[in-house]
Amino acid sequence: LGPKLRGEHHRELHVCSASIMDVWIDRIQKSRTLRGAKLVAETSIIPAGQFVVDLGDRIIVRSGNQKYAIDASLPGDVVQAVLPDAMSASKIIGGALASRVGVRADESLDPLQTLLGWASATDNLLDLRQGAHAPRSSSDMSWTAWRVPGALAATVCAAWMATLALENRALGQLTDHMNSASRSIYTTMNPGAPVPRNLAQAVKSPSSAHRAIDFRTASALLYSGVSEIGGPGIQSLRFDEKGGAMRARISYEEFGDELKLKEHLEKAGISVRIGEMRQQGSRVSGEITLELAR
Repeated sequence: LGPKLRGEHHRELHVCSASIMDVWIDRIQKSRTLRGAKLVAETSIIPAGQFVVDLGDRIIVRSGNQKYAIDASLPGDVVQAVLPDAMSASKIIGGALASRVGVRADESLDPLQTLLGWASATDNLLDLRQGAHAPRSSSDMSWTAWRVPGALAATVCAAWMATLALENRALGQLTDHMNSASRSIYTTMNPGAPVPRNLAQAVKSPSSAHRAIDFRTASALLYSGVSEIGGPGIQSLRFDEKGGAMRARISYEEFGDELKLKEHLEKAGISVRIGEMRQQGSRVSGEITLELAR
């Protein structure tokens, strides 16, 4: 039961099952850092206005003086029916919900960080730990006021650290896979040749001392040219070691980009032949052949 609302005779009332409160209190008591934390209803910290916040398994809403939560597992038409009528005037926080109901979300806001900001800006947080569930130090709460934003910040930080750890692990696995694929491609294109310890450096250091162009020279110059121009993208590569030529299928943004790429490669002493160009949707595709200039 909260204090009287400013200028009104009404009070905010939040109801929770006693058994659920017992579970929450038990978890808090087992935590060294959260023993003095407040239990705050999410809907109680939403500021005045029109807000819809997607928290994954639930959606919390404030529309004028109405505050409520929606089970996100409900069918889409049910969720749509209980959302505020003026959805276009609401601030939508959460990309998944926005996509689901066909509106645009504020992508600059993170739901958990938004709740943390609202809680920090609320003067009197309504603590669910009252009566039999009140903390032992409830008689003097002034010194523990910092614990609510601290607890929310710890939750956000823990979630961020877990996400960062998973991303680092996935990045490491992807790096290993790409290194293995690069060695396999190099071995295929250069039968019998030892794979350099630093394959990336070897590819970036082309040599024109040979009469026929080699894989490292051709691929390094081609990727350099594509990167320099910006628009083209490499669709496929074929290397003819016996003939000393590389054939690549390139996707361009528009006609004329192939001439820019040809000019860039020829400045490096490469002979370039442009094949037939075809329109593919909004882009242009064609094949080019790279050989060492005679």
